[in-house]
Amino acid sequence: MIHESDILNQLSKLDSAQVSLTEFERWIGSASWNMHKDSDPRAVELASAILFLFSRYGDGELDGKQLRMELANAARPFTSQKVQTT
Repeated sequence: MIHESDILNQLSKLDSAQVSLTEFERWIGSASWNMHKDSDPRAVELASAILFLFSRYGDGELDGKQLRMELANAARPFTSQKVQTT
C-alpha cells in the first residue's frame, strides 16, 4: 500500500536534498509494488506518473535537472489540492 502523503513527504525530502534521486527511485519502486491492489486512486495516479518519469529518465529522454522539474510538476496538482482543502 502506498499513501499520497508518503509520496509527497518523500518528494519534499528529495527537493531538500535529504534523499538522492537514486534513493527516491528505490523507495517509490518498492513502496508502489502492487499498489493497484490496495492503495488510494490518487496515490496510484501520482506514483504512476512518477514511475513514468523515471522510465523517461532511464531511457535518456530527461536529464537529472529535467527529471527534478518534472517531479515537482507531477506533484503540484496534489499539493495544491491539499492546500485548498485545509
